[in-house]
Amino acid sequence: MQHSEATVYAIGVDAEDVPPAYRLDPGGLRVLTDPSGGSTRVVRSDAAIIAAAERIADELRHQYVIGFAPASAGDGKFHKIQIAVSGCAKCQVHTRAGYIADPAPPR
Repeated sequence: MQHSEATVYAIGVDAEDVPPAYRLDPGGLRVLTDPSGGSTRVVRSDAAIIAAAERIADELRHQYVIGFAPASAGDGKFHKIQIAVSGCAKCQVHTRAGYIADPAPPR
């Protein structure tokens, strides 16, 4: 997942009327979504899926893309990313955990 530039979102339906062994593990979904900069929404009913999808769609419509060029050449290692926003109390930052600086292919 660290090599991909895909942002992953998940909607998990966790019905309360199922045995504990079959309940949804939101943490398992977050392992996939959070590092990509996406998110996991957990709902309790099929009807709530539409509202969760609408919240994700709204988030996607209101996102910004920030790019940068690292000063050093690709070293094949994972590099953490940290983004902060100042002056906007309502703003939320969702970003991938980092990136792998792939070495440039030989020419």
